[in-house]
Amino acid sequence: MKDISYEILDGLKAYGADRQALDRILSENSRPEFLYALSDMRENLLEWMEFTGTERVLQLGSDYGALTGLLAGRCAQVTVADERDENLAVSRRRNADRENIVYVSTGDTLHAGAEGESSGQENKKEETLKALEGPWDVIVVLGPKRGTDLNLLFENLAGRLAGKGRLIFACENTLGLPFLSGEEHDEEESAFTRKEIEAACAKAGLCHREFYYPVPEYRLPVSIYSDRRLPAAGDIGTSP
Repeated sequence: MKDISYEILDGLKAYGADRQALDRILSENSRPEFLYALSDMRENLLEWMEFTGTERVLQLGSDYGALTGLLAGRCAQVTVADERDENLAVSRRRNADRENIVYVSTGDTLHAGAEGESSGQENKKEETLKALEGPWDVIVVLGPKRGTDLNLLFENLAGRLAGKGRLIFACENTLGLPFLSGEEHDEEESAFTRKEIEAACAKAGLCHREFYYPVPEYRLPVSIYSDRRLPAAGDIGTSP
C-alpha cells in the first residue's frame, strides 16, 4: 500500500483525532489506503483477545496507530517501533491521550553490518536494539514487509518473548479466497501459507500455535473464524 502518512497528518491537524474526526477524514478520502488506516473495523482483529492489563507489548510497525490505542487501553505498556518517523508521528497524534505508549524510531538500525557507520550511528543502533530486547509479554506484527524471511523473523522474536509470551502475527494468506479469485497481493507486503507459518514457528521453538481466519481479510475483518469454529455453509456469502 502507498504510504499516506503525511496526508493523514494533515487531516488530523485539521480535524483532530477523535472518532468523529477520523470519520470526517474518511468521508473526504475514498481510497482504500485511508479505509485500512482509519476505519474502526481495524480493531476487530484484536478486540476479542483477552489481556490481563499487565502486559508489556512490542508492536513492530506503527500501522498508523490503528491498533495501538486498543492495545494501550488493554495492556500496561506498548512500545511501537517503526522505521518511518512520519508513521510514528501519525500514531503519536492519534493516540495523544495515551501515556503508556513509547515510540522507537528504528530507521535502518535493524539492518546490521552497514559499511561506513560512524561511532554515533553505531551507538544509536545499540540503543535502539536494546530498547527492543524485551522480554515482552506480547509481540505484534501486522503485514510483514515484502521480502521478509519468516524463519529469521520468528527466531528473532521468539528470543524476545517472556516465558508465557504471545506472538501475534497477521499477514495476507497466499492461498486466501480473494487472491485465488484474482485479487492482487499488496506489493509492499509478504504473503504466506499456513504451512509456511507452522514450519517457521516450529523452527523457532514456538510450540503452541493457534490459527485464526479473518474474513474478508485481516485489515478489515467482519468475522473471525478458527479451527474450532469454521464458517458454515453460507456464512461468508452473507457477511455484510
